[in-house]
Amino acid sequence: MTDSTTTSDAAPTAAEPRRDVIHARSGVLAKARAIRRALAMVLVTVLTCIAWMLGATCLFWSRERRHAWRRVLMRQWCRFGCVALGVRVTVRGALPKDAQYLVANHLGYLDILVLGSQANAAFVSRADVEHWPGIGWLAKQFDTVFLERSKKRDLPAVNAGLKERLERGEIIVMFPEGTSSSGEGLLPFRSPLLGPPAEHGSAVAAACLRYTTGTGDPDPMHCVAWWGDMEFAPHASAMLSVSRIDAVVAFAPAARRDSDRKQLAAALQQDVAQLFDSLR
Repeated sequence: MTDSTTTSDAAPTAAEPRRDVIHARSGVLAKARAIRRALAMVLVTVLTCIAWMLGATCLFWSRERRHAWRRVLMRQWCRFGCVALGVRVTVRGALPKDAQYLVANHLGYLDILVLGSQANAAFVSRADVEHWPGIGWLAKQFDTVFLERSKKRDLPAVNAGLKERLERGEIIVMFPEGTSSSGEGLLPFRSPLLGPPAEHGSAVAAACLRYTTGTGDPDPMHCVAWWGDMEFAPHASAMLSVSRIDAVVAFAPAARRDSDRKQLAAALQQDVAQLFDSLR
């Protein structure tokens, strides 16, 4: 009598595709998704730049109206950028109405789009970003304040720029950790970055960012958070390939004021820590 049972290494039937075929198909879909999202982001950026140049030309006679047009475009670029990249933003709490500054943990370049979609924001960035191809030019168009921490002689000009933006009704967004992290924990908040709001008694709000990816996608620590010695192009490719990215922005209930920058930094870090949830 022959044994009619089948072994585990039997050839798959037509109803059971081979795993390598499934993986290949998934890889093709991921690449197509990444290309589609990259092209969508380029289109959003190009259209925003065209709108900015046309608006700036038509409003050449009014600096105030040009700045207002810039604020509108910055926020819309961030909103449509999130859509283009497949990022779904959930907000917990609300940005305090008296906030003049906003601080948050820093996980990567996606933070700019997520936070920029929630407020009329002007970002504080490290000085070398100004010279990045394409990104530096775009950052300057959107009124970014570039800060070289080692050059104290530049601080008066930086403070004047921050004051000007505050007077225009913009919220200054900064990342007091000083660099992006893996999201496994918070880095110490650097108090020198909080010198201007401490000096002028400005209200500083705190927010916490967190990302998750879809089932079967890579861990967000490695495909959304951009940290350490990660190279930009491979990281961006991985981020664009995931099935989905969910971003959560949680706001602390009240803004802080303190004339002592060290105490202000400690209080804000505590606010963010209470909202923090490790990416791991």
